[in-house]
Amino acid sequence: MEHLPALHPSSIPSGAVAVIFSSIRTPEYEDEYQLAAGQMEDLASRQKGYLHFMALRADNHFGIAISYWSDMQSAKNWRDNKEHARVREMGRDKFYSSYSIQICVVEHDYSWSK
Repeated sequence: MEHLPALHPSSIPSGAVAVIFSSIRTPEYEDEYQLAAGQMEDLASRQKGYLHFMALRADNHFGIAISYWSDMQSAKNWRDNKEHARVREMGRDKFYSSYSIQICVVEHDYSWSK
């Protein structure tokens, strides 16, 4: 399993939008996938309304990524970003055998650490 991501540095505000992307990766195209994933993470972080991103992938190729947005319009703008759409098509063609997406509104956020 890849290293666990750091938890978000501050609270995600109530009303924020969480986009949960669960996927099964194909074993092929690993270098191309890593490059595209890094580019998308960087591009997303520069979008208006971006709050945070975290992801992990298990050895069995199952992964989950969660991006947080200030509002639904910001999440939709990311969905509609032309470069993101291009890489999403690459994902369907090469990187994933399946995926699902859930869109959720954050009602409450709290954390604990030792």
